[in-house]
Amino acid sequence: MKKISLLFILFIFITGLASAQQWTEEQKDVWRTVQTYSYLYNSNNMSEFYNYFDNSYWAWNYDGAALLKRDNRGEKMNYWAVNTEGNSYFVTPFKITINGNFAYADFIYKEISDTKDGKSISDVGHYTDILMKVNGKWLIVGDHGDMSN
Repeated sequence: MKKISLLFILFIFITGLASAQQWTEEQKDVWRTVQTYSYLYNSNNMSEFYNYFDNSYWAWNYDGAALLKRDNRGEKMNYWAVNTEGNSYFVTPFKITINGNFAYADFIYKEISDTKDGKSISDVGHYTDILMKVNGKWLIVGDHGDMSN
């Protein structure tokens, strides 16, 4: 219980820091993109969610030693979506850096799900999504994250 309380305090602190930042319009656009694909993931709208992944996507899997391509990431996330219900996925921005056509979105996430057998699962962690602007749209080309619990 203490761990959950500390994580809650950490979220409040980080949320306060993030909201105090003065972001450029481009940084706001990147964050709107992260919020959009996070919402699609939360809604189990995986076909639309994957529209935010560029075909060049590669990323480390935090619970394995292999790099994942776009299609491998999709298989893993589809498995999670099918085997859980009542998903809630929240993202809180920490830092967004833009360098030309690339953006690095650092954020904290919290995911709460129920398994089909009624168990509650809660993950809290941090991610860095690497996005590339393609034809005016930010697409994920890589990411890396870790669970805190």
